[in-house]
Amino acid sequence: MVYATFGQRFLAALIDALVFLPLIFGPLLLQGASKPIDIFTMSLLSLVGWLYNVYFHARWGQTIGKMAMKIRVVRVGGSRIGWGNALRRHSVDGVFAILSMIAQGASILHVPDAQYAAAGWMERAKLLADATPTGLRWVNTAAAIWGWGEILTMLSNRRRRALHDFLGGTVVVKTGV
Repeated sequence: MVYATFGQRFLAALIDALVFLPLIFGPLLLQGASKPIDIFTMSLLSLVGWLYNVYFHARWGQTIGKMAMKIRVVRVGGSRIGWGNALRRHSVDGVFAILSMIAQGASILHVPDAQYAAAGWMERAKLLADATPTGLRWVNTAAAIWGWGEILTMLSNRRRRALHDFLGGTVVVKTGV
């Protein structure tokens, strides 16, 4: 097996982000229309992002970005991954998606309706950050620590496995070799 490089994995993630760009613009245009719509669209985006990774990896072993970069997720022994591997691989992302939905929903609900509706997107972001319940303020910091841990782990082992690869029993390999 020839292991995918950090650069290939980074570019694949960038391509996947570009795939989601059209999905993000709709909710951004609707942002501020109403608090229930904002809670729904933010929750939907969080879940769709997580489900995209789980489904594409379980079904094909690769996302659209990985297809473009000619890399694939396989089990450590080289065989195809299944639903169990994909779910374990993205379990922490799923937990952070759920916690983020709860934190954002709670923040939106804590801002008075009139103030929320009158705010521009920058002001609304500040209002939401300030309105995050104390017990949930750690979520973004924990997600950032996890993300940096993923990168450092990937850069420090010869098979370039990230933390989520260890959880899922997976490794990312080049397909066109």
